[in-house]
Amino acid sequence: MPRRRFLKRTLLAIGGSGALALPAGTANAASLQITPAQVAGPFYPKDKPRETDWNLLSVDGGEAPAGEPLELLGRVSDRKGQPIVGAHMEIWQCDSQGIYDHPRADERESFDRRFQGYGALETDADGGFRFLTLMPVPYADRPPHIHVRIQRGPVEALTTQLYLKDHPENDRDGFLALMMFPGQGELLLVPRDADLGNGIRGKSARYDFVVV
Repeated sequence: MPRRRFLKRTLLAIGGSGALALPAGTANAASLQITPAQVAGPFYPKDKPRETDWNLLSVDGGEAPAGEPLELLGRVSDRKGQPIVGAHMEIWQCDSQGIYDHPRADERESFDRRFQGYGALETDADGGFRFLTLMPVPYADRPPHIHVRIQRGPVEALTTQLYLKDHPENDRDGFLALMMFPGQGELLLVPRDADLGNGIRGKSARYDFVVV
């Protein structure tokens, strides 16, 4: 999608949204703001992969995909800070080559089949979640990002995208202008080196979502 059109659609999608979701316990519950929404983009999976669990790095127990592992974890709550238990949460992204597993994606035939590209889970009793995926990479003229969708029962509560803080390509698609849009927060991850268990080294990043 052309950068100018993407920015326009994104600003329309998040108009009226609040600032960055704050971790539980860091602010008065009344001050929690709804996590900004963004468009789903064109590559939400048309056909879900064989596995749709939280671990996008293990497809039928086979070889790990190319790329740097990323643990994405956090919590989903409402504006009062109450956990959203059992929320259905989805993430999807391109592989380490910048290729999506979607019929409309360029070079789909080269998509790394060792990577799920899509994962889903239900939040736990504290509204918590944990995905094991890959550090996102640039796609075409877009900066690295991970798509996220959260549902409360049959109702879609949020669709958005997460980006990497201070990535040099964040100015693509008018990204810096978006971050300066009055009243909006930053949908930014801060990955840190981490031991992810089972002998896996990679990055870990936390993001807490606030939904309606």
